Amino acid sequence: MGEDVSAGERALNKHLASAKFIAGSETGRWTIVSRSGPEVIIRVSAVDRDSSEHASFDFRFYCDDLPAQPPLVEIWDTAKGVQLANEARPTFPPHVADAFKHWDHGLYRPWERRCAGHNNWAALRPDLAWRPDREITFILEELHALVADYASAVAARRAA
Repeated sequence: MGEDVSAGERALNKHLASAKFIAGSETGRWTIVSRSGPEVIIRVSAVDRDSSEHASFDFRFYCDDLPAQPPLVEIWDTAKGVQLANEARPTFPPHVADAFKHWDHGLYRPWERRCAGHNNWAALRPDLAWRPDREITFILEELHALVADYASAVAARRAA
C-alpha cells in the first residue's frame, strides 16, 4: 500500500483481515462484492434453517475515518450504484423494516454514522452504538441477524 492510504482505509484493511470477518465470510454470512479505497460493498446472506428460505442484501460501507467515526452504511443496489429503492426494501417483520427504512440517511441503527445522533439514539442504546474498539463485524453480525429474521418471516408467510 502506498503512502496515500488514509488511516480509515488502513483500519478497514485490518477489519477485513480479522479472524471474525474471515470466519463470517467462510460460513457464507457475508462476502465482499467490491472494494474501492475506504468504500466496501458487502453482501449479507442468511438462510432460514427450517425452510431453507434464502435472503441477501448488499450494504455499502463508507469507512473514511475508522475507527474514530462509525462507518456510513446504506442498503445498496449494487447494479445501479445507489441506495436500494424503497419498494425493494423489506417491509416486514417490523423491526427489519424499521432498520432498513428509507429516511435519506444510512440504515436506521445506533451504530450508523448519520443515525447515531438522531434522538440521541447511540446514547440511549450503548449496546448498539459504535465505539472505536469495535470492528465492522459488529455491524455485520447485526445485519446478518436482521437478514435472517427477514428470511424466516418470508418463509412463515409462504407457509401460511
